[in-house]
Amino acid sequence: MSEGQQRTRSVAFKVPCPYCADGVRYRVRMGVRGAVMGSGTVPEPCQWCIGHGWLPMHGTAWRDRPRLG
Repeated sequence: MSEGQQRTRSVAFKVPCPYCADGVRYRVRMGVRGAVMGSGTVPEPCQWCIGHGWLPMHGTAWRDRPRLG
């Protein structure tokens, strides 16, 4: 880089995702195996933060999130 050019770094603000725990969200699933029916929790990546655990404040995921309450 020449002396006339300055290196710029963008800073992205982010907040913890309120819908998951470190990018993993547990969903309740119901299933039938043979004659036995039961339920359990299945871990899956969070759909809002895409498994990162953080939401960018400038992104559409933060603006279009479902409201709690």
